Formats: sequence, C-alpha cells, structure tokens
Amino acid sequence: MMNTKRISLANLVVTRNMYVSLKRKFYIYLVLAFILLPLLPLSIYLFYKAYSSYNLAVRWLTGYNGEKKVAKALKKLKSYRIINDVPLNNKTNIDHVVLGKNGIFVIETKNIRGNVYVNGRSWKRIKIKNGKKFIIKENPINQARRNAYLLAKYIKAKTGKNYPVKALVVLANNRVKKKIKNSKTPILTVKDVNKYIKRYKTKNPISKREIKEIESAIMRLKVEGYGEN
Repeated sequence: MMNTKRISLANLVVTRNMYVSLKRKFYIYLVLAFILLPLLPLSIYLFYKAYSSYNLAVRWLTGYNGEKKVAKALKKLKSYRIINDVPLNNKTNIDHVVLGKNGIFVIETKNIRGNVYVNGRSWKRIKIKNGKKFIIKENPINQARRNAYLLAKYIKAKTGKNYPVKALVVLANNRVKKKIKNSKTPILTVKDVNKYIKRYKTKNPISKREIKEIESAIMRLKVEGYGEN
C-alpha cells in the first residue's frame, strides 16, 4: 500500500510569505510614521499605509491558518499523495492537490466567517461587522474550477493523457454557516473532506505508476515556481 506523501506544512509558501511581507511593511510604515510625526500630512499617510498593511496581513494569516488546518487533515488520508501550495502561471496557486487511484482533486480552502449562500455556481457571502451587513463578492467555486481546468491542461501537456480533475471547496472555519443548492462543485468542511475523497467513484482508476508520473509533473511546478528541491 502506498503511503501518504508527507509534504511539510511549511510548504504553504505563497500565503505564508505574503503574510510575512505585509507584517514587515506594517512595522516599517509604523516606525516611519512616528519618526516623521512633525511632517503631519506625510505621517498621517504612513499611519494609513501601516493600517492597510496590518489588515491585509491579518487576512493572509487567516488564510494561512485555514490552509494549514486542511493540510493537516489531508495527511490522515491513506494511500493518497498530498501536495500543498502548487503555483499556476505565476499568478495564482492551488491550495492542495490530492492524488489517488480514484481521482485527482484540487482543493480551494477558505477560512471565512459569515453566511454563505450557494445556488449552482452562484456564491454569496454575507458578513456582519460592527452591526453592519457586508456582501463579499469573491467566488471560490469559480477559482477552484479554473484551477482544476488549468491543472488538467498542464498534466495532459506533461503526460500526454487526459485525466479529469475534481474541484472542491473546503470551508476551514467552524463559524461559517452555509446553505447549498444545486452545486456541482462540492462545498465541504474540514471534517468531511477526507470522507468525500475516499468515497468518490471513478470509471477509470489511476494506476500507481500514473500517480507517480502525475506527482512528479506537479512537483516540477513547485520547483519552477518556488525553487524547492
């Protein structure tokens, strides 16, 4: 039996590095704002930049914690290969890829709060902050499906074979509430993602040799994108 690939959780490179970069900017802007306090207009601008960097850093840290939580859960899958944080086209990244004899799975992780309403491919999230209601327009369904399409295209280019890639969205925060209708893209929680993957049925099982070939191709993306060994 093939053992699960033990990819380090530290390999969530994009999200972690962005958080570190934004945190560094926050401190730089904050120090400069205090140093240049006599130049009030400039100081106010720098305080604003520090505030913006701090808020963005918090968002990226939240995302990182969600991805780490899902990666930890996926490590419990037996007979599957797990690859975290796969870069695509230098513009985006796949949070997690799972390879097994019953399929290839692309996972988009969202560590979000609020109420999520899904109808088909339509996604709406309502968040309440300080008594005010905000509608968040991001759509992780479209992102997951696009990532699945791009990965399938890349794998075909490297192996010469068509492999279907299943897109999944995983909600990592227990405080999110969801109402799902008619979605072809599964919207899962951390506790049920492994169960879904293990129960997934395919008409064309993937052999161990093919899984190894696909994994090698995906790992080349990580080496080219992040310079990993």
